[in-house]
Amino acid sequence: MQNKHINDLILSTNDQSLSSDFTGSIDYSGNMQIASLNTMSLSPLMALFPLFVDSQQAQLLSQTNPLGKITQFALRSSANELAASAKLKDLSWSASGNLPGLSNLSAELVWHEEQGRLTLETANA
Repeated sequence: MQNKHINDLILSTNDQSLSSDFTGSIDYSGNMQIASLNTMSLSPLMALFPLFVDSQQAQLLSQTNPLGKITQFALRSSANELAASAKLKDLSWSASGNLPGLSNLSAELVWHEEQGRLTLETANA
């Protein structure tokens, strides 16, 4: 399985654009792996959240105006496995309802099958 590169992939939604380079592969069995090659802004990806959470959660998330950068992203998928990892930097969001605002947070998210781990670096937050 040889990796292929996609340079300058641009995703646009709600007047925001995300541009990034990716590398990855898909084999004949449908096994896939993909990874970002550079830093991406989190803001343009917020439009995708309604695909993963219910409408009330998506609305709450939108009200917090989250900002930040995804410095590393990787996804691996096969017929019986799903795994993803991401490193986030300079995360911030505005206070909304009972949720306090926060700034300058770093995080690492690792997801495998039905389990995940979120590690927060709060020394500078």
